[in-house]
Amino acid sequence: MAAIRLNNREDQIEIVLSSSLMGAVPAEADAPDPLASNTWEEVSPNATLLTPAQCKSLWMQFKADIAYIVNQATSDQEARRQAKKVIKKILGLVALALMTLLSGYWAMGTAANPEVAAAMTNLRQAMADLMKDIGPEVLAILNEELPKALSFLGPQVVAAIMALLTNRTASFQSSSSAAAAAAAVYKKRTGTGCFSFCIRRHFLKMHTCAPPHHFASLKFPELHCSSKLNNLQVLWSFGLSKRNFKVFAVAASSSSSMSEASNYIPAAPIFLPEGPWQQIPGGVTAAKGFKAAGIFGGLRAKGEKPDLALVTCDVDATAAGVFTTNMVAAAPVLYCKNALDISKTARAVLINAGQANAATGDAGYQDVLESAGALAMLLKLKPEEVLIESTGVIGQRIKKEALLNSLPKLVNSLSPSIEGAGSAAVAITTTDLVSKSVAIESKVGGTDIKVGGMAKGSGMIHPNMATMLGVITTDALVNSDVWRKMVQISVNRSFNQITVDGDTSTNDTVIALASGLSGSTSISNINCHEAMQLQACLDAVMQGLAKSIAWDGEGATCLIEVTVTGAESEAKAAKIARSVASSSLVKAGYQNSASSF
Repeated sequence: MAAIRLNNREDQIEIVLSSSLMGAVPAEADAPDPLASNTWEEVSPNATLLTPAQCKSLWMQFKADIAYIVNQATSDQEARRQAKKVIKKILGLVALALMTLLSGYWAMGTAANPEVAAAMTNLRQAMADLMKDIGPEVLAILNEELPKALSFLGPQVVAAIMALLTNRTASFQSSSSAAAAAAAVYKKRTGTGCFSFCIRRHFLKMHTCAPPHHFASLKFPELHCSSKLNNLQVLWSFGLSKRNFKVFAVAASSSSSMSEASNYIPAAPIFLPEGPWQQIPGGVTAAKGFKAAGIFGGLRAKGEKPDLALVTCDVDATAAGVFTTNMVAAAPVLYCKNALDISKTARAVLINAGQANAATGDAGYQDVLESAGALAMLLKLKPEEVLIESTGVIGQRIKKEALLNSLPKLVNSLSPSIEGAGSAAVAITTTDLVSKSVAIESKVGGTDIKVGGMAKGSGMIHPNMATMLGVITTDALVNSDVWRKMVQISVNRSFNQITVDGDTSTNDTVIALASGLSGSTSISNINCHEAMQLQACLDAVMQGLAKSIAWDGEGATCLIEVTVTGAESEAKAAKIARSVASSSLVKAGYQNSASSF
């Protein structure tokens, strides 16, 4: 069996593995001591256990995740971009491969453990299938780039990992001597058949993707991997490193529901500006009073990603919305505008993916009314307290029957947890390669407040939001009129400052809810100090999400930021920056690393 413990130590992730097998351990008493080097460090075993069956399940999920990413490759340049994403993801799985190395091959020659042998067979087959899915272009890049990325492990271990990932069995077996040596040294020191080791990898400015909708409990300075989802314990990690380093952990789905293995996408890096705040886990559920959920409701084709998301507030939340400037506004946009004219508060935001319900006339608007009314009945709310966002194919009405039938399950799935926020962030995506979710904590008037958000968007981004949906939440207490002004200001500084392809969508919507449950002083003047503090937090969250959207733009290979100084006004500076950022010649220059200035 094996264990994994994740620690947060400022600028690094520490992955600790322990393995204990019944049977003989190679008696190489004079073997070199790999634990004495800079790469290895002896640590105490942890009690979080991983069975061979769970090994197979995790690798199968890894296979689905990698296949989803690399199958997007359509050209040599695109293949290289996707391969680099694969490399970052594999870094997060090196721990499991090394565990298999230690628990598998060296033990098979001594204890002949049948469970380990079966797990290794399944593992090798899964990796062989994965290599077929990747294709020769990406595989060639992986063979070139991955050893460089894993060089910190040392040549013997890198050779073993590469052999495993490329299914070179003979080479893998011969390279397992490093594991046998480590086991022998540990037995010599402790007199037991258990051994453990530690891998340290600096993740500064590196974002290792992970399924965002299965999050574990998070505590600092140590991450306690105790959550269980579908009977599989937490063992996957990724890092987001900025000024204040944070570690997030996630759990993979078990093999009992393999159809869900491809129903998630990796999480995007969040480009938060520096400021007096800390990034925290939780997304839209980080602020007090909020719950979220994301499920598959049948609005997309069977087997695809979740397609229904719901965010609710336990109290009447001060509400604000910013919408598309497209003259052909979708039915849910028109509905939300009317609802916010009627009420200054809201309690729920329902989001569907699959059908945009745009250019659908009166029938499409009636679908929105019925959907809002049905959800309001389940939540015991007024219809105008339910807001609706839609994304998907323009010209198609919502699959109303599927949506209405799924609402009870969606409501029952609501959770204030990180998992709830993550599942909702995935459910709203369409052509996105990654989901976008973030939360921060800061002080407003001396009181701790939280601001969180999620967004989707990949194409049709220019200049005002674009096929872009967003939900922002906070537990700050703020006057309705002030809140609406603040949200508009932040949208102008963030979502309205990104461009990908020059198109503006029919469904652009950002809904912002403030629960007021933090206990902070009510903000009723937009020019007061507390309002400025909250505005800065709101700007940070929206800018982080907006940059992630641009980073994930369809076909994008790099993220370009244009800064203008010395302009006569902010409006003129924005116009200049947008002209440069929207220029096809500028984009082509960056793409080919041949700018003409």
